[in-house]
Parts: sequence; structure tokens; C-alpha cells
Amino acid sequence: MIYLPTIEGAILKIESLKQFITANQPLLEEEGMASTFPAQLATHKTSFELKNKDQSEYMKQLKTLTDDNKAHYDELYDYISKVANKGKLLFKESRFKDEYNITKNLGKMRIFKQAQPATPKP
Repeated sequence: MIYLPTIEGAILKIESLKQFITANQPLLEEEGMASTFPAQLATHKTSFELKNKDQSEYMKQLKTLTDDNKAHYDELYDYISKVANKGKLLFKESRFKDEYNITKNLGKMRIFKQAQPATPKP
């Protein structure tokens, strides 16, 4: 992933280099520069701009998806909190009381996730 300031900086530098080369093209060609080099720079600049646009669109989609799911996540967390609180009250004097502790259950899930072996990708 190319970070936004980096790719935009690269695009600006390519443009300034292209302007310099265009202004001094006869001298540079005498020194061995290919006459097609400015066109190659323009092609690279266009490619960077397209990649920058694609990446920006992708990041916007992720942000939208995250924003959309946040409300659902909050609802789910509220529901789980209510169940956990009721369970703690119901099983106050029982060994099952810890089963309704959200922090402990999250810890168990993380331990279980880390203990599973990685499956090879086909």
C-alpha cells in the first residue's frame, strides 16, 4: 500500500521532472537521453494517478463499511452486556458466574484464536 502523501508527492515530482526535461530536451538528448523519455514519464504519472484514485476509492469504501457496521456492533455489544449482567445476577452464587464476564470471555476467544494452527492457503 502506498500512503497518500507519498504517492501524491511522487506525482508532483514526476510532473516537475517532466517540465524540466521538456524545457531542456535538446541538451539532454545530446547527452544520451531517449527522445521518448518524456512520454514514458507521462505514462508513469498517469499510472500513479490511476492507482491513487483506486486506492482512495477503496479507502472510502472501507470507511463507509466501518461506519455502517458501527451501529450494528454497538447494538450487539449492548445486547451482550445486558445478557452478561443478567447472567451475573442469576448465577451470583454459582460457579457459572465467570461465564457472564465479557472481559474473561474475550480473553478466552483471543487465546483460542491464537492457539489454532494456521491453515495453508491453496
